Amino acid sequence: MVCLWSYQELVVMGAPGSYYWTGTVKVYNLTSNTFYNPNKEDIDSHRYSYLGYAVTTGHFSSPNFIDVAAGAPQHSGGGKVYIFRINGVSLVKIFQASGTMMGSYFGSSLCGVDLNRDGLSDLLVGAPMHSTLRDEGQVSVYLSKGNGVMEEVGLLNGDNAYSAHFGECITAIGDIDDDGYQGKYLSTDSLCFQV
Repeated sequence: MVCLWSYQELVVMGAPGSYYWTGTVKVYNLTSNTFYNPNKEDIDSHRYSYLGYAVTTGHFSSPNFIDVAAGAPQHSGGGKVYIFRINGVSLVKIFQASGTMMGSYFGSSLCGVDLNRDGLSDLLVGAPMHSTLRDEGQVSVYLSKGNGVMEEVGLLNGDNAYSAHFGECITAIGDIDDDGYQGKYLSTDSLCFQV
């Protein structure tokens, strides 16, 4: 399985099955014909972490730089998300967050979108197997403060339906109602919610 995301001249590839399912992320710059790889020291590598299961890009550190976010939904059982800055030919970790519930699949879906119109991308992180009863799902909302500082400001729970898998897919769809804010859609197995 390979997860692809492209933004301007960058192609971001997640390869969660690489290195005995530890996973990895690769970024390819179409203009300079350059590959970027994560610094091994920056990643707490565990087999079966599935790093790269979800990838996205955004202006997480500065409006002038494109950063890369990658999920590892099986990391230590609870999942982990990293944000990397391109530096030279490396991807350098500038942020990480861990899921709080074993088996929640935290980081299996990601969406970088400017929620508060400050020019910085914020991050929505899906945990579709998060459970109170059974796999209702949850989405964590992180606002960017710049320079890789992200603040968790809320949790979204959908309608808490049994086995709903809320947050299984998250996407930014642009400003569809012309209110100046980007629209976001979060899905369950059978429904979509606009937030």
